[in-house]
Amino acid sequence: MNSLRREDHGMKGPTSGTVPAKKVLVVDNHPVILNLIAALVKNRGHRVLTAKDGLAALDLLKTWIPDVVFIDLVMPNIGGETLCRIIRKTPRLKKVTIAIVSAVAAEEKRDFTQIGADACIAKGPFNVMAKHILNLLETSDAIRSGRSSGKILGLENVHAREITQELLSVRDHFEVILKRMGEGILEITDSGRVVYANPSALAMIGQSEETLLGADFVDFFDAPDRPRIREILEKPIPLPEKINDAAAVKLGGKEITLDFLPLNDAENKIILILCDVTERNQMTSRMVQAMEQAKQMAVAADSANAAKSTFLAAMSHEIRTPMNGVIGFADMLRETPLTDEQIDYANAIKQSGAVLLSLIDDILDFSKVEAGRLELETIEFDPKECTLRVCDLVRPQTAQKSLGIFCRVDDSVPPLVRGDRSRFLQVLLNLMGNAVKFTESGEVELSIRADPEAGKRIKLHTTVRDTGTAIAKDKLKVIFEAFNQADASTTRRYGGSGLGLSICKRIANVMGGNVWAESGPETGNRFHFTAVVGTSERRPEKELKPTALPGASSPMVAQGEWILLAEDNVMNQRLVNIMLTKAGFRVEVANNGKEVVEKFAAAPDRYRLIFMDVQMPEIDGLEATATIRNIEARHAGKRIPIVAITANALKGDRERCLDAGMDDYLSKPVHLEGVYDILKKWVFSQ
Repeated sequence: MNSLRREDHGMKGPTSGTVPAKKVLVVDNHPVILNLIAALVKNRGHRVLTAKDGLAALDLLKTWIPDVVFIDLVMPNIGGETLCRIIRKTPRLKKVTIAIVSAVAAEEKRDFTQIGADACIAKGPFNVMAKHILNLLETSDAIRSGRSSGKILGLENVHAREITQELLSVRDHFEVILKRMGEGILEITDSGRVVYANPSALAMIGQSEETLLGADFVDFFDAPDRPRIREILEKPIPLPEKINDAAAVKLGGKEITLDFLPLNDAENKIILILCDVTERNQMTSRMVQAMEQAKQMAVAADSANAAKSTFLAAMSHEIRTPMNGVIGFADMLRETPLTDEQIDYANAIKQSGAVLLSLIDDILDFSKVEAGRLELETIEFDPKECTLRVCDLVRPQTAQKSLGIFCRVDDSVPPLVRGDRSRFLQVLLNLMGNAVKFTESGEVELSIRADPEAGKRIKLHTTVRDTGTAIAKDKLKVIFEAFNQADASTTRRYGGSGLGLSICKRIANVMGGNVWAESGPETGNRFHFTAVVGTSERRPEKELKPTALPGASSPMVAQGEWILLAEDNVMNQRLVNIMLTKAGFRVEVANNGKEVVEKFAAAPDRYRLIFMDVQMPEIDGLEATATIRNIEARHAGKRIPIVAITANALKGDRERCLDAGMDDYLSKPVHLEGVYDILKKWVFSQ
């Protein structure tokens, strides 16, 4: 094992004074410190073993019981605090004296006894450290007997304590987040050995920390699933992998999904996210079984279409009534004083009920169409308003998946038409919802135009375009049949009844139009929806007005202009993307400084503004800004506003950004008002 260095430095002469020889374990990931401490202790006649991290130390402690252990706090794999806790929880190691030797000890507020340590030595000048280490060896028995002063030794010789305090604060912040997460989080080596587990992971696996750490995590899963997990770990080039709901692995009677996220560090470690989907899969299974039973009963009916329609309509009505109560009372429950856990349960009830109610609505619509009872109402409505409304409704889902969304209304579309607005909206929302659901990356687009028809009628022609996986040519007609989808795995992965497109097609037919699809590997998917509506002589009372930005004195929208966002953190990308999208902008993301320079150089006139993170891989924000300014100078182009968006908020950081060629500065955490102030200043005011 690379991190294990089993050096028995033996007995090299008598110990100083009358101190008996002791067995000493030194654990530190810094080779210089590790060797210096080992040599110091060895030269005093003690027996010394060394380990370069907590995982290697645990391997040694399985067969060897030292008298004294010197432990660094911050190490890869298993860290010092965790190692201390495990030693203290192991009965056969209860007499071991533990001494922390760490630069983090420069934080004078740390209480090392809370993690099980008997003494703490701050890393500083080695001659000072050596004095305290040798003194501790001489007094280790007294210290273990409870006569420790609790004082951090050598603290007065440590400098830059503010830095270690800041590092500790950052680490503690993320530790709190990990401990509160509902998902299980494991950090494992490339061979599968566990070096970190949050409380949710321990509860999910049903093991204590001292049992789980250092163990092969694959061994805890049911035997039939182990080869699958091992196969992912043994891939030569580890990529993000996922074992999802449809193929969940078994763990002590639970169904678990696994997300493998490589850290891409020198040791090829992997972050593993565990989610318990037992209840969700059981609910899905019951729902699929219920749908299958309903289908079989309908097919077996004497009068196939009439019997099926009658049965589905009755079932929908009977289920819908109590389900409305479930959803309604879930809402009421959320308005009462609840704990966080109870709020999660109430939200889960509401979300599950909403999914089931959506399926029931599909069934009811299907039964009405089959029975010939689908009636259309005729009212005046604005097709443009409907189109924009649908885009607004699906925008949160596109933001979650970082998809671009476009909404285009042709000038040929009149401001008012006569027809069934609710059914028109239903088809648009279904088609756009499918486009977002089945598109993992890229963009979705909703466009509408009007074609003239005979008399006072026009045909509204709507196109929904996405960049999702192409649909096989032989499936382009099948997907509009009831209970059918393009692929059998689609239901397992995304859910759904398989009725949505069938209903859309039948509604379109009733409205005098049609629904059809086109698909290709290069062009993506296009779903067309046509509906014949009447014209209106009346003009709308007021035109559609753009939404005003918060704090704006007059309405301002971006009209789909592009902003370039340079940010390497995925969560920050999504946050700013959502803010800018709400303001009407389209956002292109660059994951590092090199990408932002390349994107700008390829299309310098495309963007109205650049939000630039300062600390990024490849090229940082300051260097990227300087490069962009050089490109502008060489081509005599207009100066694009560049706004720093960074966690650096110390004195002088703003000046550094402005000196590098940036125009403004926005410190994290980013607030909606701050982003809108920047937009008003650098975009709308121009």
